[in-house]
Amino acid sequence: MGDKKRPRGLKQAKAAESSEAGASGKRGVPVALSAKSTDRWTVTPAASETPAAESTESRKKQRKVSAASQAASGAEAESKAAASGPGTLMFEVSGASNEVEEVEQMLLRALADLEADQLQDSVLLLRGCVHECDKMVRIRSGDIPNATDEEREVQLAAVRETPILPAVFHFYYGTALFNLGLVEQAIASAGDVQDEQGEADLMQYMDAAIDRLEMGLELPDDEALAHAKIHGMLGKIKLHKAALMRDNPDAAAAVLDESEKHMREAMDAGFSKQAKKADRVEVLSDAAAACFAFADKHATTSDDTRRWADLTEKLWQLVRKVDAKNTNALVGLGSVSLLRGDQIIQAAEEMEDPEAKAAMLETANAPLKQAVEFFREALKRGADKDADGKPNVPVLCLVGEACVHLGNINDDDDDEGLDSAVALEYYTEAMRAFKTIQASDPDALPAHFAEFVADWEADMVDQQ
Repeated sequence: MGDKKRPRGLKQAKAAESSEAGASGKRGVPVALSAKSTDRWTVTPAASETPAAESTESRKKQRKVSAASQAASGAEAESKAAASGPGTLMFEVSGASNEVEEVEQMLLRALADLEADQLQDSVLLLRGCVHECDKMVRIRSGDIPNATDEEREVQLAAVRETPILPAVFHFYYGTALFNLGLVEQAIASAGDVQDEQGEADLMQYMDAAIDRLEMGLELPDDEALAHAKIHGMLGKIKLHKAALMRDNPDAAAAVLDESEKHMREAMDAGFSKQAKKADRVEVLSDAAAACFAFADKHATTSDDTRRWADLTEKLWQLVRKVDAKNTNALVGLGSVSLLRGDQIIQAAEEMEDPEAKAAMLETANAPLKQAVEFFREALKRGADKDADGKPNVPVLCLVGEACVHLGNINDDDDDEGLDSAVALEYYTEAMRAFKTIQASDPDALPAHFAEFVADWEADMVDQQ
C-alpha cells in the first residue's frame, strides 16, 4: 500500500482544549439563564472598554480605574467600536441577581456566543461586561459621572449591598478583558496570520486583564475557589503572552515561569476539598486545557513541549482523582500521550540512518498505545457522542490519528501488500472512527483524514 496510508506529521485534533474563554469550562453548552423574573440590559459598544492598566503602586493606593486612565484609552477603544459598526443587543438577566451575578451572566453568555463563533454578539456582550465592571469599580471609588439623582441612588444602594467587590468579580473582569482582546483581534485580522498591530492590541488587553486579576489576589484568601480560578486564568493569559513574544525569548521564558507558578497554585487550590467537586474539576480542567494548547501549538522547543505536556498530564490526573469517571480527563490524557508519540515520529522522520530511524519509531509505540487505551475508555463512557447525540468528531479524529500512527509503525512497509496483522487492526480501527464521522456528516471529517479514507478504499479495491 506504500505511503498512501501515511499521513505523517498530522496536527492533533483538539478534543481536550476548552474554549479560550475559560470561565465556564464548558464546551458548546448553551448558557441556561435563570427562569426567574428578568430585567433587560441594552448592551452597546462603549467608548471606554479598554481601560489602561494602572501600575501596581497606583492600584494599591487608589483601588480604582481612574478617569485619566479612561481618557487615555478612550480614543483607541472608540475607534475600534466605530470600525466594528454600531450594535445593540438585548440581554436578559435574572431579576433576583445582584450586580456581580449579572456581570457573570453576561460573561457566560458572551463566552457561549464565542464558542459558537457568534463573534459580533460576543464582542458586544464582552464590551458591555467590561464597561459594567469598570463602572462598578469607579462607583466604589466615589466616581459616579453624569448620573441622575435616581441613578445615583440605585448605584449607592448597590455599593451598600456589596461595599467591597469580591475576588470572583475581578476574575470576571479579567476574563472579559482577555476574551475581548481575543475577539477584537480575530475580527480585525480577518485571517491575517501575522497581524502585528492586532498582536500589539491583544498584548494591551492581556496586560490590563492581568492587572485586574491581580487585584483579586490582593483580597483575603478566604475565597479559595476564586483565587484558584484567578491563578488559572493568569497562567492561561501568560501562556498566550509568551507565545506572542517571539522576538524576545528571554522575556518569554520569564513569563512562562510565571505562568507555571500560577498553574501550580491553581492545581493546589483546585484539589482542595474546601471547594465543591464540580468547581474543582472546572479549575483543574481549564488549567490542563491551557497547558496542553501551549504544548501542542506554541512550544518552540522539544523541552518546552515536554514541560507543558507533563504539567497537563498532572492536572488531568488530579481531575481523575476528584472525578474518576470524568471522560474529558481520559481524552486529555490520551491527547498528551498522542502528542508525545507524534513528537517521536517527527524526530524519527528527520533521521537519515534507516536503523536509527526504525529504532526511534519503535519507541513511539508505547505512548501511542497508551493514547488509544485512554481514547477507547473515553468512548466506552460516552465520549463517542457530543451534547446533541451526534458523533463526537474531535475525539473520533484523535482515535483515528493515533491508530494510523500505530499502523504506520507496525507495517512492514512491503509495497506488495499489508502483511502485519497488528498494523491492519489499527488501520481498521482508524477507518471505523473516520467512517463513523462521514456517515453522520460527510463534510465533518478533516481533509487529511478524508484523503486517508479515500486512499485506503482505493487500495483495497486494487488488492481484490
